[in-house]
Amino acid sequence: MNERPWHQIRTTTPLPAVAPREEGARSIPVSDERESARRQPDTRRKLLWNAASILLTADEPDALLDELYEMLRVPLGLDLYVWYAFDDHAGALKLVSFSGLPEGSTSEIVRLDVRADADASVVSTDVVDHTSSILTAAGARSCSCHPLIAGSRLVGVLGFASRTRDDFEPDDIEVMHALSHQVTIAHQCLRVVSNLRDQDGRKDEFLATLSHELRTPLSAMRNGLQLLRLSNNDPAMLLHARSILDRQVQQMVRLVDDLLDVSRINSNRLELRKEWVELATVLKNAVETSRPAIEAAHHELTVTLPALPVLLDADPVRLAQALSNLLNNAAKYTEAGGHISLSAEQEGDRVVISVRDSGIGIPAETLRHVFGMFVQARQSVARSQGGLGIGLSVVRRLVEMHGGSVEARSEGTGKGSEFIIRLPILVLLEE
Repeated sequence: MNERPWHQIRTTTPLPAVAPREEGARSIPVSDERESARRQPDTRRKLLWNAASILLTADEPDALLDELYEMLRVPLGLDLYVWYAFDDHAGALKLVSFSGLPEGSTSEIVRLDVRADADASVVSTDVVDHTSSILTAAGARSCSCHPLIAGSRLVGVLGFASRTRDDFEPDDIEVMHALSHQVTIAHQCLRVVSNLRDQDGRKDEFLATLSHELRTPLSAMRNGLQLLRLSNNDPAMLLHARSILDRQVQQMVRLVDDLLDVSRINSNRLELRKEWVELATVLKNAVETSRPAIEAAHHELTVTLPALPVLLDADPVRLAQALSNLLNNAAKYTEAGGHISLSAEQEGDRVVISVRDSGIGIPAETLRHVFGMFVQARQSVARSQGGLGIGLSVVRRLVEMHGGSVEARSEGTGKGSEFIIRLPILVLLEE
């Protein structure tokens, strides 16, 4: 005897009594039964074809689940269904649509928590158990629950149930499983399209920001050249013009260096020159690089080092670059006279470096993507604080190349931000 699929649950509710066929009732001829059986696969194929056509051309597949359920309800003898979609913001499954549940019963089941750190098989079992218990509590005699997993990402779970059928036929379950697979594909397609549109928009805004950032030093350099022409060898005017040109050339060099770093990272041509280096030395170099920006904004900077010296196997130049990028960001996005702290402490075999500021903070919707390419350029040119908005993506890549990790924290707009880097320790030095 074939074992039933793992996602089908049979309840213990007794079968209703079947009334005997009345005298004279018309029986279905054997030939009609065979013809019905012959047509059934075609009916199922037609159902799936129609479902696929609807889902793959829809902008919002979630809104069509009610319609798709109605297509399956009569052919498969269904009485209930639930559709939970995974909400990235909430980190839980949210009830999107349903049918057949008792009125007023959904307030307690609008959310299903799952273990985000579990592997796919554990998550599948978990969500199936939760969904089947909901359907069973609503009077289902048999359920077929299907977790929707794309790669290692949980998309949602679809549950179908019947109050009259004791079991679903394997072919019926196959139809429900195929529909669930189609919903997964539809969600993946929407995710890809959304990402492409988002990246395209970010690149457009990045190019606008780049144009703005290049125009500013070029305009200043043009003014400096004009001063040279009008100076008539006046020493004060010549000195002023040279000062303008020197500052703006440095700005241009910084912009070009940022672009080159991004290009090297994207093409995997960025190489580290590692050596044994003390953490304090790296922090000192980062602070010295960022000090002009910090002092120009009249910020207060505090630096806290570990109790014992820490030795790293790192590229001191690139690691200092990552830290100075964070310090520059803190100086840039903190109102004048703010506070910035740079601290480091040992945690086991790692050192934790924190750059915290009292600045404008990071909105929750931006926090999840803050290290993505072009994300920082997604502000109007009028609000731009200078720079191309690619510094954080460079920070992440440089830290990861050192075997570390970086995360961003913020309680929201106006509440400051904190960037935390974790790096492996080579050795602790005794003082």
